[in-house]
Amino acid sequence: MDGYSLNTSIDGALQSRDLVLRITGDLRLEWGKDPVREARSLADITEIRLWAEKPKIADPAGRALIRFADGKTIKVSGASVTGAPDRVRARTYLEFLRHLHRCLDTRQKTEIRFLRGFAKGSPVKGWTVFAVCAAVDLALFVFLWTNMRADAQWFVRPGLIIFGLLGLAAAASIGQATYGRRYDPARLPRDLTPL
Repeated sequence: MDGYSLNTSIDGALQSRDLVLRITGDLRLEWGKDPVREARSLADITEIRLWAEKPKIADPAGRALIRFADGKTIKVSGASVTGAPDRVRARTYLEFLRHLHRCLDTRQKTEIRFLRGFAKGSPVKGWTVFAVCAAVDLALFVFLWTNMRADAQWFVRPGLIIFGLLGLAAAASIGQATYGRRYDPARLPRDLTPL
């Protein structure tokens, strides 16, 4: 393949709407526009982090952060220029991720940290987000339960219990997205590589 044209930022600065990323024959990740191209060896990758951002009323857009040993970071997006989901770019993004993971050798796969969750996510942040969301859910549940009329319809109590449990499940899901767990490089997480 000639390259993957994706929205990319290098060290936090948006480089181009369509920066072409290439994985060369000598296993280097190359980016930039001719004649000025920059590259790093795949052996220098220390971390690959995947996450998905969900705009309002739309499918999630996949994002990846690739960190190298010298501190250089490349953030790749499977979304359109505006950040909205784009099926063509999502497909290109997924092909790029699959190609990148296939090109890593076994030794590299044991040394690279393969993480899922937001770029600044951590276990402490994940648990904090879960605790806050769960506290809000439980406070709302207790308020509704204690202020329920005695002659409420038969389905109100089970409905309220289901509402509380769904709120806790949502809190756990939000907390996990922030947590920064590991993923298996042999199997890209489907929820973080939307198509």
